[in-house]
Amino acid sequence: MNTSERKTLRLMKLVSFGTICLILLVLFILSQYQDNKESASLVASTRIELLNKQQVLNIKALPWASEDFSKELSNNKINYINYWAQWCEPCLTEIPHLKKMTKDNPNLKLIFVNVDNKSNLEKAKKWWDENGDGTATYYPAFENKILKHTRGLPYHQVYNKNKDLVSHFTGNIEGKESLVQLMLKDLN
Repeated sequence: MNTSERKTLRLMKLVSFGTICLILLVLFILSQYQDNKESASLVASTRIELLNKQQVLNIKALPWASEDFSKELSNNKINYINYWAQWCEPCLTEIPHLKKMTKDNPNLKLIFVNVDNKSNLEKAKKWWDENGDGTATYYPAFENKILKHTRGLPYHQVYNKNKDLVSHFTGNIEGKESLVQLMLKDLN
């Protein structure tokens, strides 16, 4: 076998290997989009789903939830809580998308909860005053207790009209609004 034939054979093996890898990658991606009645989807490692009935928690079960915070929840709307911090860029970029989602869904009450620590709280309040468009945000006194119950930021919780936690997930929803809307539609 001469040099030219060896190069051609090596190139064919490389192309075959690349093709097999591409097919495996496509099959893996497609397997992530299987229909599941309890799950809206898996996109960019953000799983947006409704909890099983055995997993549902009432807001009163969370140790950091104060009386004032519990009163913020609406009894006749789906309560969507977004946890954000001023230093978290994904948190800040998704806020306009959350506000738009709320305008598109009148049965949804959006509550923002800031989790900045005390040393950054004034900076966070200033940022919110300049960018929050008059929307209220909740500044709890014990931000560390909240962060222990999240899996990262931005963090989302969805409560039904009975104030039961029915979904929670981590990650920026930008580009995934339709998945969240699908989940919310199941709650209406």
